[in-house]
Amino acid sequence: MKVRFSSRKESNPTEEGGLRVLYAPGKRAAYRLRWYLILLLVATPFLWFLGRIGWEVLVIEAPGQVVQPITEIRALEAGRVMRINPEEHDQVSPGDELVQLDNPALRAKLASLDTLATANAATAAGTRQKAALERRLERARNRVESLAELVQQGVATQGEFQAAENEVDARENELAALERTSAEEIMDTKALTTRLERQRALVEQQLAQLTIHSPVKGTVHAIEVVAGENVGPGTTLMRIEPMGEPRIHLYLDTDQIDLATVGQPVKLQFPDGQWLDARIAGHPIDVQRRPPSLRSAFGGDDQSLLVAAIPEGTIPERWRVNEAPVTARFPNALTRWFSEPRGIDGQ
Repeated sequence: MKVRFSSRKESNPTEEGGLRVLYAPGKRAAYRLRWYLILLLVATPFLWFLGRIGWEVLVIEAPGQVVQPITEIRALEAGRVMRINPEEHDQVSPGDELVQLDNPALRAKLASLDTLATANAATAAGTRQKAALERRLERARNRVESLAELVQQGVATQGEFQAAENEVDARENELAALERTSAEEIMDTKALTTRLERQRALVEQQLAQLTIHSPVKGTVHAIEVVAGENVGPGTTLMRIEPMGEPRIHLYLDTDQIDLATVGQPVKLQFPDGQWLDARIAGHPIDVQRRPPSLRSAFGGDDQSLLVAAIPEGTIPERWRVNEAPVTARFPNALTRWFSEPRGIDGQ
């Protein structure tokens, strides 16, 4: 496309059809500016494209985000949410009670075990009965020995001595009968007692797990349940942001793997324009797609290298938020070439 400004109207803008026109110079200037504007609009995409290429050659940038670790608090047992102690954004410490659950089935099971233990204790009374019979048998034998001496001395009669011996025989028969009937019963009682104790300890442990305590010190990020809600094992109850320095994750294109070297300097820019020096922590952690918030309309949805950066200063408090966006700016190839240590021969 070629635009010429050498027409008759341009060379003599004050005449129009042989008549002198006073406003013609201004009109001709507007005509020329209009064409310049059209040329500028047509060339804008090409100029932007060339500028973009030049900018990427001089400035190497990569998107990233602040990663604040999140600790998920999950239910260990099924139950109903009875009480939630903290609220969102509250500070918690290790051991603080977070959520109280209730499980009527477990409480009923514990009561049933207590009933069985009581019945088992009643069954074990046979053991005490045996001990009583043994004591009575011992007293009967002692009486026989005493009466034998008294009979020799003529103080006691032979009938009394025989009655004492008959009592000894009766006590021995009672003891033998009890031992025959309760031998297996006693063994079953001991086994049942051990089994009930184990089951009770397990149920008590499950009931103790209905009270959820905080494992870390941090801030309650979100509460996922409400009071009165029924939850199952593994259900997320709340999320806590532990106290500590958040991490910075950067997403590099696969052809920028040379930037993912240990100690590589990089500058981090936060959304408010604040800059922070940092260094690459190590080799790429993973290969994954960029988060939707970091994808560009012109690309960047492909697999990227996930790299961790270590800030050399303190991350601004306002940006210590999970998934807060940052822009990482790396030294360009020329700068890195001059900054690399070289030997005497320049290699």
